[in-house]
Amino acid sequence: MSYRKESFRGLHSLRRYYPHQVQRVFLTTLLSGPLAPHKITRNPCEMQVRFIFNLYQNDELFFGYNVNMTLNAIEQHRFNMIEQQIRTWEVLDPEVLNLLHQVPREKFVPTEYQGVAFADTEIPLYEDVCMLAPKLEARLIQSLSLQKKDHVLVVGSGSGYLSALAASLVKNVVSVDINPYFTKLAKQNCQKIKLNNIEFVTGDGSLGWLKNQPYDAILFAGSLPHLPVSIRNQLNVNGRILAILGEAPSMHATLITRLNDQDFEEEILFETVVPSLQVKHENTFIF
Repeated sequence: MSYRKESFRGLHSLRRYYPHQVQRVFLTTLLSGPLAPHKITRNPCEMQVRFIFNLYQNDELFFGYNVNMTLNAIEQHRFNMIEQQIRTWEVLDPEVLNLLHQVPREKFVPTEYQGVAFADTEIPLYEDVCMLAPKLEARLIQSLSLQKKDHVLVVGSGSGYLSALAASLVKNVVSVDINPYFTKLAKQNCQKIKLNNIEFVTGDGSLGWLKNQPYDAILFAGSLPHLPVSIRNQLNVNGRILAILGEAPSMHATLITRLNDQDFEEEILFETVVPSLQVKHENTFIF
């Protein structure tokens, strides 16, 4: 049996592509199966992931892996993710592709979702925060053109994976999250792979992080309705900001480059939709 290879968002998409399975999934996915919770959830990321789990039989998962698989099998799924998801989404920089082989994404994925560590899907973390899909993470890292000398700010630590990718390419990273849970989680995950050039701090980074400025690159791991102008002044000359701006269903990844002390260049790279960044300050929406 074969299925269309793409991620899903919501029951409308599921019903369109899998009319025979959707009724079963709607009734049973949240109450049974390998990812069954103790209560019904309305988190679309969890619905999406649980649907993928329930579709497959005999421990076979598309772009995922079974925890009992051998190391070679896991590496094969990693290879498939890179070749079939990431390369096809215009991520072709050899350094970035090699990075995805070297930084073990599965070590940043919650235990209950290990089977879809390499899936083309967002993965739930905690309190409606999700890991971004692998192809989007790779595209963001490639778009920043990171250099070994760079001092980088990542806003939204999450599981620590984006910070780990950036830290593997640059001199040092400051990773900020408003939720202390993610500060601790990201730090623990990065320690597992012995990354020691990341400073994890807790706070509202949606206005940047003044303490460690200026930066050569600033990356936002969640979307914002707009980017506060003051953040631009936290960049070095030739520094870059990459943020996903707008509101669903219209969001776009925007790259802002500081040309000199006064001038900036803004470029819209691609369209996408991702969860909002958690913030506290006024004049910014809170999700």
